[in-house]
Amino acid sequence: MSQLSPITRSYVELHIAVIFWGFSAILGDLIELSWFMITWWRVVLASGSLIILCRLFQADLTMTKTQLMQYAGIGMIVAVHWLTFFGSIQYANASVALITYATAAFMISILEPLILRTQISKIEVCLGVVIILAMAMVVQGIDLSMRLGLILGLISAFLSALFGVVNKKLVTNGDPLVITTVEMIAAALFLSLLLPIWLGQTQDQFLPVGLDWVYLSVLAFGCTSFAFLISIRTLQHISAFAQSVVMNLEPIYGIILAIIILGDNKDLTFGFYVGALIIMCSVLGYPYLKRKLIRTSEISH
Repeated sequence: MSQLSPITRSYVELHIAVIFWGFSAILGDLIELSWFMITWWRVVLASGSLIILCRLFQADLTMTKTQLMQYAGIGMIVAVHWLTFFGSIQYANASVALITYATAAFMISILEPLILRTQISKIEVCLGVVIILAMAMVVQGIDLSMRLGLILGLISAFLSALFGVVNKKLVTNGDPLVITTVEMIAAALFLSLLLPIWLGQTQDQFLPVGLDWVYLSVLAFGCTSFAFLISIRTLQHISAFAQSVVMNLEPIYGIILAIIILGDNKDLTFGFYVGALIIMCSVLGYPYLKRKLIRTSEISH
């Protein structure tokens, strides 16, 4: 990759990061632990690796008490987001979790005007209606036993959107590595407080066995810490808009991997994939339509 230009190399690296993120759903299906324990191990292992990275890069860890509390709150949102995401996988499958996660882009368009006090866009409302209709096709295309997984997936998508919007509001000139480390530690502490209650009520398996250690390591270090660092580094050479377009490919990569590795297509109907295709076309087309609308507005003024 050394012979590639910085921009081309950044795009290649970003696609690798997005594939890792899509692969997290596959790992959530492969790991034998419950959805709570998968999430707990992920945030604990990721926190440890991020602390090491902060030490290696000599990151400035100073922040105000208010900032610390705000980032800790976001970390708890992230924890519940991942809980519901892995719950969606276990109560449905990886493909259902990924396509519901794709609706986060639409939910952001609703939350941003409410939280950031920005103007509601007509194009976002129209795309939202399309996504809702497509989601109805997805619901009809899955077995009744998977409906709980779909609901958990939609909750996960909402929390992901909330996390993104709140982070956007709070993060100004802070170091992304430090902020993510604080959020991950807060997520680990939050779930650790709930851990005794969970184990007491469920008698759940605590320690991973066999290949689960490998899967969890890839999930924590590859799909979390490594992918995050790559995504941050690519912003040195490509715009945030270009990055967001590539990141919207995560459900597509994930569903393709789910079909190849897990055989999810056996459990889903043609209607599911038609609805999923409509949702993905809406999500991928939205940034371009929004940019075109902004340019048209600038010309008219």
